Amino acid sequence: MINCWPDQAPPPTRLTMYVWADQSELWKAWAASEFPHLKVVAKGTQRFSNSFTKNSADMAMACDAITDLVFQRITHITVFSDDSDFFMVYSAIADEPEIPRYKGKAPFLWVMTDRSGTVSPRAKEFFPSDHLHILSGNAATGSDGLAQEPATIALNTTELSKAVEGTSNPLKEFIDLVVHETPVGPFKSTDCLALLKRRLPNHPQASLIPAAFGIWFKNEVWPLLEWMGVRIDNPSAKPISYVMTDAAKNSPRP
Repeated sequence: MINCWPDQAPPPTRLTMYVWADQSELWKAWAASEFPHLKVVAKGTQRFSNSFTKNSADMAMACDAITDLVFQRITHITVFSDDSDFFMVYSAIADEPEIPRYKGKAPFLWVMTDRSGTVSPRAKEFFPSDHLHILSGNAATGSDGLAQEPATIALNTTELSKAVEGTSNPLKEFIDLVVHETPVGPFKSTDCLALLKRRLPNHPQASLIPAAFGIWFKNEVWPLLEWMGVRIDNPSAKPISYVMTDAAKNSPRP
Protein backbone atom coordinates (compact mmCIF):
# COMPACT_ATOMS: atom_id res chain seq x y z
CA MET A 1 0.00 0.00 0.00
CA ILE A 2 2.82 2.41 0.85
CA ASN A 3 4.50 1.49 -2.46
CA CYS A 4 1.39 2.71 -4.30
CA TRP A 5 0.94 5.93 -2.35
CA PRO A 6 -1.10 8.40 -4.45
CA ASP A 7 0.48 11.48 -6.01
CA GLN A 8 -2.22 13.78 -4.64
CA ALA A 9 -1.01 13.29 -1.04
CA PRO A 10 2.39 14.00 0.54
CA PRO A 11 4.44 10.99 1.67
CA PRO A 12 3.19 9.64 5.01
CA THR A 13 5.26 10.24 8.14
CA ARG A 14 2.84 9.26 10.91
CA LEU A 15 0.39 6.40 11.42
CA THR A 16 -2.32 6.74 14.06
CA MET A 17 -4.40 3.66 14.86
CA TYR A 18 -7.56 3.67 16.95
CA VAL A 19 -7.78 0.34 18.73
CA TRP A 20 -9.33 -1.23 21.81
CA ALA A 21 -7.67 0.27 24.86
CA ASP A 22 -6.53 -3.09 26.25
CA GLN A 23 -4.80 -3.94 22.94
CA SER A 24 -3.02 -0.65 22.20
CA GLU A 25 0.49 -1.91 23.01
CA LEU A 26 -0.03 -5.04 20.90
CA TRP A 27 -1.08 -3.01 17.85
CA LYS A 28 1.72 -0.50 18.44
CA ALA A 29 4.31 -3.29 18.43
CA TRP A 30 2.83 -4.78 15.26
CA ALA A 31 2.70 -1.45 13.39
CA ALA A 32 6.19 -0.41 14.47
CA SER A 33 7.51 -3.62 12.91
CA GLU A 34 5.41 -3.33 9.75
CA PHE A 35 6.02 0.41 9.17
CA PRO A 36 9.46 1.20 10.64
CA HIS A 37 9.74 4.44 8.61
CA LEU A 38 6.59 5.94 10.16
CA LYS A 39 5.93 7.42 13.57
CA VAL A 40 3.37 5.03 15.04
CA VAL A 41 0.69 6.12 17.51
CA ALA A 42 -1.78 3.57 18.88
CA LYS A 43 -4.66 5.32 20.62
CA GLY A 44 -6.69 3.10 22.90
CA THR A 45 -10.44 3.65 22.57
CA GLN A 46 -12.52 3.35 25.71
CA ARG A 47 -15.28 0.74 25.30
CA PHE A 48 -18.39 2.08 26.98
CA SER A 49 -20.34 -0.90 25.65
CA ASN A 50 -19.57 -4.09 23.76
CA SER A 51 -21.57 -3.05 20.70
CA PHE A 52 -20.68 0.59 19.97
CA THR A 53 -16.88 0.62 20.17
CA LYS A 54 -16.57 1.57 16.51
CA ASN A 55 -18.61 4.74 17.02
CA SER A 56 -16.25 5.83 19.81
CA ALA A 57 -13.24 5.32 17.55
CA ASP A 58 -14.87 7.21 14.67
CA MET A 59 -15.61 10.20 16.92
CA ALA A 60 -12.04 10.18 18.24
CA MET A 61 -10.63 10.11 14.70
CA ALA A 62 -12.82 13.00 13.57
CA CYS A 63 -11.99 15.16 16.59
CA ASP A 64 -8.27 14.47 16.39
CA ALA A 65 -8.15 15.14 12.64
CA ILE A 66 -9.69 18.60 12.92
CA THR A 67 -7.76 19.53 16.07
CA ASP A 68 -4.37 18.44 14.73
CA LEU A 69 -4.88 20.30 11.47
CA VAL A 70 -6.11 23.49 13.11
CA PHE A 71 -3.12 23.56 15.47
CA GLN A 72 -0.81 22.55 12.58
CA ARG A 73 0.61 19.49 14.34
CA ILE A 74 0.13 17.76 11.00
CA THR A 75 -0.36 19.01 7.45
CA HIS A 76 -2.53 16.34 5.85
CA ILE A 77 -5.13 13.74 6.88
CA THR A 78 -5.57 10.37 5.18
CA VAL A 79 -8.44 8.24 6.49
CA PHE A 80 -8.48 4.51 5.80
CA SER A 81 -12.12 3.56 6.24
CA ASP A 82 -15.25 2.48 4.37
CA ASP A 83 -17.47 4.45 6.74
CA SER A 84 -19.50 7.03 4.80
CA ASP A 85 -19.62 9.32 7.85
CA PHE A 86 -16.06 10.47 7.10
CA PHE A 87 -17.52 12.51 4.24
CA MET A 88 -18.38 15.05 6.96
CA VAL A 89 -14.77 15.20 8.15
CA TYR A 90 -13.75 16.21 4.65
CA SER A 91 -16.51 18.82 4.56
CA ALA A 92 -15.41 20.31 7.88
CA ILE A 93 -11.78 20.51 6.72
CA ALA A 94 -12.72 21.98 3.34
CA ASP A 95 -14.94 24.63 4.99
CA GLU A 96 -12.40 25.70 7.64
CA PRO A 97 -10.37 28.70 6.34
CA GLU A 98 -7.79 28.41 9.16
CA ILE A 99 -6.59 25.05 7.86
CA PRO A 100 -3.78 25.57 5.31
CA ARG A 101 -4.44 24.24 1.81
CA TYR A 102 -2.24 21.62 0.16
CA LYS A 103 -1.62 22.41 -3.52
CA GLY A 104 -4.65 24.68 -3.29
CA LYS A 105 -6.96 21.96 -1.99
CA ALA A 106 -8.21 20.68 1.34
CA PRO A 107 -5.46 18.49 2.89
CA PHE A 108 -7.62 15.37 3.05
CA LEU A 109 -7.48 11.99 1.34
CA TRP A 110 -10.00 9.17 1.73
CA VAL A 111 -8.81 5.61 1.05
CA MET A 112 -11.56 3.01 0.74
CA THR A 113 -12.19 -0.53 -0.52
CA ASP A 114 -15.03 -2.14 -2.44
CA ARG A 115 -16.33 -4.35 0.36
CA SER A 116 -20.02 -4.74 -0.42
CA GLY A 117 -22.46 -2.63 1.54
CA THR A 118 -19.89 -0.51 3.37
CA VAL A 119 -19.74 2.87 1.62
CA SER A 120 -22.95 4.66 0.68
CA PRO A 121 -23.34 4.84 -3.14
CA ARG A 122 -24.50 8.46 -2.70
CA ALA A 123 -21.34 9.33 -0.75
CA LYS A 124 -19.13 7.87 -3.50
CA GLU A 125 -21.17 9.65 -6.17
CA PHE A 126 -20.72 13.12 -4.68
CA PHE A 127 -17.30 12.84 -3.03
CA PRO A 128 -14.59 14.73 -5.00
CA SER A 129 -12.58 12.21 -7.00
CA ASP A 130 -9.29 14.05 -6.48
CA HIS A 131 -9.60 13.45 -2.73
CA LEU A 132 -10.34 9.74 -3.15
CA HIS A 133 -7.88 6.87 -3.53
CA ILE A 134 -8.75 3.23 -4.18
CA LEU A 135 -6.25 0.40 -4.20
CA SER A 136 -6.59 -2.71 -6.31
CA GLY A 137 -6.16 -6.08 -4.66
CA ASN A 138 -2.71 -6.37 -6.26
CA ALA A 139 -1.71 -2.91 -5.10
CA ALA A 140 -2.65 -3.73 -1.54
CA THR A 141 -0.31 -6.71 -1.49
CA GLY A 142 2.65 -4.87 -2.97
CA SER A 143 2.22 -5.07 -6.76
CA ASP A 144 1.91 -2.01 -8.93
CA GLY A 145 -1.33 -0.61 -10.25
CA LEU A 146 -4.32 1.40 -9.12
CA ALA A 147 -7.92 0.37 -9.52
CA GLN A 148 -10.33 2.42 -11.59
CA GLU A 149 -13.17 1.04 -9.47
CA PRO A 150 -13.08 0.07 -5.78
CA ALA A 151 -11.26 -3.20 -5.15
CA THR A 152 -10.95 -5.36 -2.07
CA ILE A 153 -7.64 -5.14 -0.24
CA ALA A 154 -6.37 -8.71 -0.05
CA LEU A 155 -4.47 -9.91 3.01
CA ASN A 156 -2.37 -13.03 2.94
CA THR A 157 -2.38 -15.53 5.79
CA THR A 158 0.72 -14.10 7.45
CA GLU A 159 -0.67 -10.57 7.37
CA LEU A 160 -3.99 -11.68 8.83
CA SER A 161 -2.25 -13.57 11.61
CA LYS A 162 -0.28 -10.45 12.50
CA ALA A 163 -3.36 -8.25 12.30
CA VAL A 164 -5.33 -10.34 14.77
CA GLU A 165 -2.42 -11.17 17.07
CA GLY A 166 -3.98 -8.92 19.71
CA THR A 167 -7.53 -10.17 19.11
CA SER A 168 -9.17 -11.58 22.19
CA ASN A 169 -9.43 -15.36 22.49
CA PRO A 170 -13.25 -15.20 22.87
CA LEU A 171 -13.50 -13.58 19.43
CA LYS A 172 -11.20 -16.15 17.85
CA GLU A 173 -13.17 -18.94 19.50
CA PHE A 174 -16.44 -17.50 18.23
CA ILE A 175 -15.19 -17.11 14.65
CA ASP A 176 -13.99 -20.71 14.63
CA LEU A 177 -17.37 -21.83 15.96
CA VAL A 178 -19.32 -19.90 13.32
CA VAL A 179 -17.24 -21.21 10.42
CA HIS A 180 -17.27 -24.77 11.72
CA GLU A 181 -20.96 -24.99 12.66
CA THR A 182 -22.69 -22.82 10.05
CA PRO A 183 -23.75 -24.76 6.92
CA VAL A 184 -22.79 -23.50 3.48
CA GLY A 185 -25.46 -21.03 2.38
CA PRO A 186 -27.23 -17.95 3.77
CA PHE A 187 -27.32 -17.17 7.47
CA LYS A 188 -28.06 -14.20 9.73
CA SER A 189 -26.38 -12.80 12.81
CA THR A 190 -29.34 -14.04 14.88
CA ASP A 191 -28.41 -17.59 13.84
CA CYS A 192 -24.93 -16.96 15.21
CA LEU A 193 -26.34 -15.53 18.43
CA ALA A 194 -28.42 -18.68 18.94
CA LEU A 195 -25.32 -20.77 18.24
CA LEU A 196 -23.30 -18.73 20.71
CA LYS A 197 -25.91 -19.05 23.47
CA ARG A 198 -26.08 -22.79 22.89
CA ARG A 199 -22.37 -23.58 22.59
CA LEU A 200 -20.62 -20.75 24.47
CA PRO A 201 -23.15 -19.39 26.98
CA ASN A 202 -20.45 -17.63 29.03
CA HIS A 203 -19.08 -15.70 26.05
CA PRO A 204 -19.05 -11.89 26.67
CA GLN A 205 -21.50 -11.28 23.79
CA ALA A 206 -23.89 -14.13 24.56
CA SER A 207 -26.06 -11.88 26.74
CA LEU A 208 -26.58 -9.17 24.10
CA ILE A 209 -30.01 -8.53 22.64
CA PRO A 210 -30.29 -9.42 18.91
CA ALA A 211 -30.03 -5.81 17.67
CA ALA A 212 -26.89 -5.06 19.69
CA PHE A 213 -25.39 -8.43 18.76
CA GLY A 214 -26.02 -7.71 15.07
CA ILE A 215 -24.08 -4.43 15.30
CA TRP A 216 -21.20 -6.12 17.12
CA PHE A 217 -21.19 -8.96 14.59
CA LYS A 218 -21.06 -6.56 11.61
CA ASN A 219 -18.34 -4.35 13.12
CA GLU A 220 -16.05 -6.85 14.84
CA VAL A 221 -16.69 -10.30 13.33
CA TRP A 222 -17.65 -9.65 9.71
CA PRO A 223 -14.31 -8.08 8.60
CA LEU A 224 -12.47 -11.28 9.54
CA LEU A 225 -15.17 -13.57 8.14
CA GLU A 226 -15.08 -11.62 4.87
CA TRP A 227 -11.35 -12.23 4.54
CA MET A 228 -12.00 -15.94 5.01
CA GLY A 229 -14.58 -15.98 2.22
CA VAL A 230 -17.96 -15.27 3.83
CA ARG A 231 -20.06 -13.00 1.59
CA ILE A 232 -22.93 -10.53 1.76
CA ASP A 233 -24.89 -11.01 -1.48
CA ASN A 234 -27.45 -8.25 -0.95
CA PRO A 235 -25.93 -5.49 1.22
CA SER A 236 -29.04 -3.28 0.99
CA ALA A 237 -31.31 -5.93 2.52
CA LYS A 238 -32.34 -5.67 6.15
CA PRO A 239 -31.52 -7.65 8.16
CA ILE A 240 -28.19 -8.45 6.55
CA SER A 241 -27.98 -11.93 5.08
CA TYR A 242 -24.49 -13.42 5.14
CA VAL A 243 -23.44 -16.36 2.97
CA MET A 244 -21.16 -19.13 4.22
CA THR A 245 -19.00 -20.52 1.42
CA ASP A 246 -16.86 -23.59 0.85
CA ALA A 247 -13.87 -21.23 0.61
CA ALA A 248 -14.57 -19.96 4.12
CA LYS A 249 -14.90 -23.50 5.42
CA ASN A 250 -11.46 -24.33 4.07
CA SER A 251 -9.81 -21.01 4.92
CA PRO A 252 -7.08 -20.77 7.59
CA ARG A 253 -8.49 -19.54 10.89
CA PRO A 254 -7.26 -16.18 12.26
